Amino acid sequence: MKKIKSKSKNYQIDQSGKIEQTNKITVIAYSNGKHGSVKIAARDKKYLQDIYRKAGKPKSFIIQVFSALLYLLLEKSKLEKTMLVVDKEYPGHEAIIKSYLVQIANKRGKIKLSPGEIRFGLVGKSSNCHGVASKAFKANRADFSVNKEEILSLILLYEK
Repeated sequence: MKKIKSKSKNYQIDQSGKIEQTNKITVIAYSNGKHGSVKIAARDKKYLQDIYRKAGKPKSFIIQVFSALLYLLLEKSKLEKTMLVVDKEYPGHEAIIKSYLVQIANKRGKIKLSPGEIRFGLVGKSSNCHGVASKAFKANRADFSVNKEEILSLILLYEK
C-alpha cells in the first residue's frame, strides 16, 4: 500500500462480521499505536434491514449502516484531524461511503471530517487493525456498543 503523507496521523480501519450477515455482530475497529472498536448486535442489524426493506431501499442498507458505524467509531473514539485508511469492504461504493461520512460529520457537528482525510485501501490480515477487529468480534466485546436508534438518527441525516 502506498504511504500517504500528511501532517495528521494515519489510522487504518477494518471490519469483522459483514453488515449483511445479520445473524452475527459487526465490529469496526481502528489502529495506529492506539486502537478502538465499535460493535452492533445482530438483532439491531436485522431490525434495520427490515426498515430498509419496508421503505423499498434494501440496497441502501449495507452502505448506509456501514457509513454510520464508521462515523460512530470516529465520534466515540474522538479521532480528529486524522487520515483514515478504510479497508475496501464494499468495492465500488467508496465514493458514496465517503460522501455519507462527510455529510454526517457536517450535519452532526461533533467532529470535523473532510473528504481528503478519507482513503480506501487494502488492510491485510497481518495488520494490527485486522487483529483488533477480529479479536473484538470473536470475544463479542468492543470498546463501544451502538444500537439501532443511534444508527437511525444518523441515517436520517442523509435524507435531510
